[in-house]
Amino acid sequence: MPLCKIGKVEVPPVNYFTTGKEVGDRCPDESMIYDEADCLAAAKEQLSDTITTVKVLSGWSHMSGCYGRGTRIFLGETAGKEGTDGSWTGLCKRTGTSSETISMDATVGDVEDCDAGANAMATSCEDALGAEEGSVKGEATSCETDRRRLNNRANIKLTYKTDNLKAADRAMQKASDPKFAEKLRQNMKRKDALKNSSLESITPPSRKSSLKRCVGSEECEGRKVGVCEDLSGCSLETVDVNCEEGEGDKCKKCFDIVKRTGPNQCKECNEGFNKIGRTCTSGYVLSNAGEGCAPEACILTAEECEAAIKEINQKKTRFKFDILDEKRQFRFSPGCNFDADNCDPEDPDTTGCFRFRYNARLKATVKGNTREICHG
Repeated sequence: MPLCKIGKVEVPPVNYFTTGKEVGDRCPDESMIYDEADCLAAAKEQLSDTITTVKVLSGWSHMSGCYGRGTRIFLGETAGKEGTDGSWTGLCKRTGTSSETISMDATVGDVEDCDAGANAMATSCEDALGAEEGSVKGEATSCETDRRRLNNRANIKLTYKTDNLKAADRAMQKASDPKFAEKLRQNMKRKDALKNSSLESITPPSRKSSLKRCVGSEECEGRKVGVCEDLSGCSLETVDVNCEEGEGDKCKKCFDIVKRTGPNQCKECNEGFNKIGRTCTSGYVLSNAGEGCAPEACILTAEECEAAIKEINQKKTRFKFDILDEKRQFRFSPGCNFDADNCDPEDPDTTGCFRFRYNARLKATVKGNTREICHG
């Protein structure tokens, strides 16, 4: 049977993304799904298009928002557990369109016309990157005269922009290849404006990421970038979603660009640092008496609670640690806590505290005489 080309096929946009399954992983606040139809659409896109139903739940014992495992999909429409317990995957809604910018600065000698040379460098760069036509712009930032030869030397900024993350990854890989400059020189020879020119130097590529989203009234939320500004009361907002990986409190691993809603959002932290929400930090702090931790700073496992106690309660090497069962969770404060009436682990003049407990029911009422240990 012959196959016929019928034209360009539109690839459907990706409107949703998933969290990981690490304990505590959750959607960013602005990406949470509380609508049943949205939850079903996210499950079909990210998990399986055979999914047809969503079970709506309420209560603290269930996760907040949309989540699933296999073809079982649930929607916690009221406040509940914050983040996965390690067995469920959260389903989140993308809040805008990602944009990637890759930049390089080239110095080109023997350029007769700097503006024409910049345009020719842009198309030479497109060919070397394998990028789509018109996606690279060239700008002559300076045009100098070489007094010895009376020829021009142009400094040209090359900028590649795309909304396609995979295309940006490929372009970044090619531009970082040691052979990229040689490919660029070969392409320059085929351009009339550059056939007598020479590529003297080119900087390593730098990459910046941004997110455009529609903001304003409730009607604006989730609207596509192309129609946002045509709607009354709606406008486009550009959000910096760059992320730097490195040592210390920098990210060990960043979230993928489509999962970021702001700058430096970490998926993994370096050894010795804790992940609070999407930020890496070290150490622990204590809440005031009668107050709990911020949701993103809560300790989520009994194991981590015990480790935190050892760190903040250094003056007392022995202590009693109680993990509350479901029957007792309603009677005590949430999270990793202790009674603060007769002890203060931060006071150097005391002997520390002896009794600590972990309550997995993070929505429990905070008691007035307790303090909670939080991520710092």
